[in-house]
Amino acid sequence: MPPAPHGWNKTIEDLFDEARSGKRASVGSPEIDWARDYERSLIPAGTRFPKKGDVYEARRDVQVSYLTSWGAPYTGGGTGVLKTGERVIVENDPLPRPISAYGKAVDCAKVEARMIPEKDRTSEKYAGFYLSLKTVDLGRDFNLVHENPTSAQFQGAPDVGSWAGKLDRAFLLGITFFARMFGLLGILAGIVFLVSAYALQEGRAVNTAIGILAITIGVAFLVTKRVRPEQLARIRRSIGRSR
Repeated sequence: MPPAPHGWNKTIEDLFDEARSGKRASVGSPEIDWARDYERSLIPAGTRFPKKGDVYEARRDVQVSYLTSWGAPYTGGGTGVLKTGERVIVENDPLPRPISAYGKAVDCAKVEARMIPEKDRTSEKYAGFYLSLKTVDLGRDFNLVHENPTSAQFQGAPDVGSWAGKLDRAFLLGITFFARMFGLLGILAGIVFLVSAYALQEGRAVNTAIGILAITIGVAFLVTKRVRPEQLARIRRSIGRSR
């Protein structure tokens, strides 16, 4: 990598702002490496760098960036606020002396409901979210409350890219598929009973009641929201199961 130009003072965010405004065609090496080194130089001496398994608690309301995962070649994101006292866990091994780390909220459901737009959360392709936490912010706005915790209460949902996350996702997709098929069969059965009630005089009331009930159950199975990997992880924690 060539050395940065004298006086380089652009951050990674500055580079992406320039790309969005049309000042540069793309963002890549070596500029992004220069920007990362510059941001690392701004981290105060003595700052503790985040490690996998660290749990931090917000000292005050803190604005953080988040990214959304999808069952498609797409990543979304935005910003939101972690409230005072809310905790985050660093789930992946950051780079050496990282300028930021990826993590998840310990109370994932509460933070997700507040931070992620409903249209994203309710999408069939939505696969969860994670937080981008700057090292400077972690040192200034958070307290380190646990290092490499083993307690299940600090374990978030499996990373969607890990084998456990893929297994959970396949399991949940299978459950969703069979639920939808059951719903369709229920509706078809209900229609058959209603047609029979119309065509046959005998047992009309019973066939009508069964038809309406079958259609109602079928519709309920079709419109029920799918369970996401994060929700499955919370269910496991609530009954004391490990991943």
